[in-house]
Amino acid sequence: MARAQQDNRLFNQMTKVSDWFAQYCTWNHRFPEGGEQIAFAKQQLNQLVPNIPYDSGELQLAQGLDAQSDYANPVEAPVESPQPVPVAANMDRIQIQSADLSLTNNDIQQYLTQPPQEWNAPPGTITAISNQTTTYVVWGAGRDGLPIRDPDTGRVRLIVGHYGLLFDNEE
Repeated sequence: MARAQQDNRLFNQMTKVSDWFAQYCTWNHRFPEGGEQIAFAKQQLNQLVPNIPYDSGELQLAQGLDAQSDYANPVEAPVESPQPVPVAANMDRIQIQSADLSLTNNDIQQYLTQPPQEWNAPPGTITAISNQTTTYVVWGAGRDGLPIRDPDTGRVRLIVGHYGLLFDNEE
């Protein structure tokens, strides 16, 4: 598969991740925070987007199955035949940074052309960053570990979401 196709698959996965966060924020009026909420989010998101587009020779998982073999096949569960160990995804593939209070819309505009140097991760990693007030951004690491870019414009492919704005006057 050509790199552009792999990047497009990753972008489609980023879109699914962003949609999941939008739904979570609608239900909970906030972005996930704290160990239990982040672990829950990672588990859900690994089931939603289990395969890394850059691992074409690796075992591919079906969407909706748990990426952690311990959850998919508990030790006490009877097994008719040996189950392959899922290697295409793990809990570290999805990264969640829920307290970047410095994230602003101006920063995001700058990240489209010049992402932060610390934005590097293993290929296929999807990272969601929230300022814990109204905004989150999702980026994905391409084959080189850097944020994927639009092949036509060269701009970083980010997905920006907003939340909390509808709930400010509720109580």
